[in-house]
Amino acid sequence: MYVEYHRNQKEIHNIEGYTHEPGINIRLEDTEVPEFKPTWLVRVEDMELIPGSSINEHYWALSYSWNQSGEIFKKPGTVDEYDRIDEGKHTIVSKEKRLFRHTRTKVKFEGLIQQICKDFGIKYVWFDQMCINQGNHDEKLAEIKRMHLIYKSACCALALIPELKITGRDEEFNIDIGNPYVVQEGQWSTRIWTLEEAYMSKQVLFVGTNAYFWSNWINLNGNFKGYEFIDNIRGEGKWKSGTALWYAKSRTSSKAHDRIFALANIFPELKDGITFSYKQPLTDLMVQFYTLLAQKDHSIICFGEPLAPIADSEMAKSREEEAKLLPSWSGAQGAHVTHQWFKKGYTGELPLDYSVDERIMRLTCNCIPVNIKTVDDIDVQDQVKDPNLYSDTGVPHHMYEFDDAIEHVKCTSEDKSLTAINTTSELQESNNFYVEIHGLKATHFVPTRMLEEAIIVNTLSKPTDIGAVFSLTDECTECLILSGIRFRRFHPIVKKHNDNYKAIGVCYIPAELEFDSALEINQTFVIE
Repeated sequence: MYVEYHRNQKEIHNIEGYTHEPGINIRLEDTEVPEFKPTWLVRVEDMELIPGSSINEHYWALSYSWNQSGEIFKKPGTVDEYDRIDEGKHTIVSKEKRLFRHTRTKVKFEGLIQQICKDFGIKYVWFDQMCINQGNHDEKLAEIKRMHLIYKSACCALALIPELKITGRDEEFNIDIGNPYVVQEGQWSTRIWTLEEAYMSKQVLFVGTNAYFWSNWINLNGNFKGYEFIDNIRGEGKWKSGTALWYAKSRTSSKAHDRIFALANIFPELKDGITFSYKQPLTDLMVQFYTLLAQKDHSIICFGEPLAPIADSEMAKSREEEAKLLPSWSGAQGAHVTHQWFKKGYTGELPLDYSVDERIMRLTCNCIPVNIKTVDDIDVQDQVKDPNLYSDTGVPHHMYEFDDAIEHVKCTSEDKSLTAINTTSELQESNNFYVEIHGLKATHFVPTRMLEEAIIVNTLSKPTDIGAVFSLTDECTECLILSGIRFRRFHPIVKKHNDNYKAIGVCYIPAELEFDSALEINQTFVIE
């Protein structure tokens, strides 16, 4: 594809898309010049390569999708080798003030980047097409291993987002409005390397057709698409495994190995344990990475059923194949819980005897047995406490704003287990509220009844409320909540699988509640 860039840019200053007057505002944070420099940099003035060690000032790093640089084609006789043709059809639009008209200049990709850099006052820039010898296999792998340092040391990443543009106007306030949410919907957001680049950068300047914004300056007040991604790349939560894996699930790479190489650069402390070689079997590489990540962060087991399937059929098929090759605790069969809601991490300590050795995760913690029932098992007779609490089938679909006095999800059954109910299509929308903000689908709920003494009782008889919601990737009739492991409001769920266990999702429980300790048993789990 070819990109059009208007020099008469407008800055978007909030997530709703409202803009300032035309003009470029430089909002770089004041940071020291880093000791690390890339092997090569591009001097913007003449677009010549120079040794990175030859300068003692800041540089930028370009973040873009390779598809944006020209026409991409697969090399004949190869499986995942690609090349590009650039016929100089990228367009720079300039406004001539005296003549009140626009001129359109056709350039190659390097000329486009040169103009953008000049407009934003960038003197030195790093980008792969010029700074890595794509034909030298060893040099390319060496630079891939340093990718995290290249973007971490840059003063800012320049993200090319052609879909970002002025899309409307607020006539009342006479202000143009852009679409900043496309950072999570455009071509740039489909590539795994751009995820790594955004994660490692101090801040990101998103430049579009005729609008731009700075990741660290845009006002995120509001509830718009794209909020979570921008918040995550500038927050502490991004360093948790779940956040990176959630975004990585819907991103691709030209080479399958690059997905793992990019993720390894997001967690550079794992890099020394990763074999950076395209010759290594892909399955071995994936297991190698996920094992190292699980050893570092046990919240990798916090995942559930995705709220929506991956739209791209080829990508969806690829993820399904990956899930078959990886251990269940990797969460590859589901969607991970992101950590923007946790901010400072997650509650709960590391389980006892926790270890991960290639495909096996071992841990000891408290757990609660769960029996899975169907909606037909609920007694809906004479339960008219509040008709607004029930759907047309008589099943509860709201949850009270609990008092501080309500502290436990209690069990009244003799077998000392909770009961969870499969949701129906009628219940999906209402139950999803509690997990959809995490990108998960509600698959089951725990029916409860409020007694006069303000205690929640687990029951199938005359339920008045929902005490917890499950998001499971597998069907089952019995499972166990790992109640001893809590990531704020989430607990992992496992089920018996052959002689060991399989991770199948999470239980969401409101912050006001906790499980009754009388239900819990202590057990050692071997999760495959």
